[in-house]
Amino acid sequence: MDLPVYYELKTNNGNRDYRIQIGGHYMNYNTVYVGMDVHKESFTLCSCKYEDEKASHYQRTPASYKNVLRYLAFLRTIYGEDTRFVCGYEAGCLGYSLYHQLENFNVECVILAPTTMLEQRSKRRIKTDKRDAEIIARSLAQHNYSPVHIPTETD
Repeated sequence: MDLPVYYELKTNNGNRDYRIQIGGHYMNYNTVYVGMDVHKESFTLCSCKYEDEKASHYQRTPASYKNVLRYLAFLRTIYGEDTRFVCGYEAGCLGYSLYHQLENFNVECVILAPTTMLEQRSKRRIKTDKRDAEIIARSLAQHNYSPVHIPTETD
């Protein structure tokens, strides 16, 4: 069995691209991080890559996992079919429901502990859903957070 070999490449537009070689086969492996500020009635979504200074592709949508899947389909048209997406939202009102709905569609999802994120709420002057989504996306990209434990059926 061949073990994967990982390469980091620079693309023509300056972005990092990751290529995985398994045996003689290569696969590009970009990762896009999707921050989701979630509320009972609406979600605010945005995306960024590790090397991005700011998030982009902001969208406010009615609260539904199906709208998150549509957003990811839209991003796939921009970043390519072989893009890896990691979605995340703060622990709060939705509990684990959105996490399980996305995982059922093979979407990587993380629930972030709010006090461990890149920029804590107390340091911000004006709180907006857009800023919250961006902080979540940047925290995911920079790996500056602690994930919330998701209980299993045996827990």
